[in-house]
Amino acid sequence: MGQGQSKPAPEPIVFTSDVSVRFNENLIRKLEANTHASSSASTAPSTVEHAHAAAAPAAEPQQQPQVDPAELEAAIQAEVSRRVAEELEHRRGVEGSRADNREHLDATAAQREADELLHRLGRISLPTPEPNLECVAAQDALAACFKANARRPLDCWREVDQFKGALKKVQREFMETASML
Repeated sequence: MGQGQSKPAPEPIVFTSDVSVRFNENLIRKLEANTHASSSASTAPSTVEHAHAAAAPAAEPQQQPQVDPAELEAAIQAEVSRRVAEELEHRRGVEGSRADNREHLDATAAQREADELLHRLGRISLPTPEPNLECVAAQDALAACFKANARRPLDCWREVDQFKGALKKVQREFMETASML
């Protein structure tokens, strides 16, 4: 029990077609024009020529050999894949070089700015800030609130806002004194 499949495996269904594949003449001309423009030095017959041979009118079956539709489809798919790969490679190269240039310029500007800041800070001896009494008092009030409301820390939102305001004030004062030096 449970060792075998409960349903038999379905048999594969294979569809075959006796209808020949025809392509629009405009498509064939565009493919030929693109092939001749991109690789005019190629001497081997291309898949486009195979497609053109297969798409010839049915009135001339004696002149053109019959091409297997599956073979034709595979040849067209290979040609499309090759062209898509070429286009992707070309676009990646163009976009990659643009991105590299932007990154290089951004990195150069950032490095220059960092060097400038280090040079300025090297000349300046920043004073060691003394603890701000307002900030220390807000910190103590916040700690006491958290201890009193261990199970409900969100009740300490007023103390948190007071502490954040005190910190911003101290940071602002420090930056003003540092920028004056």
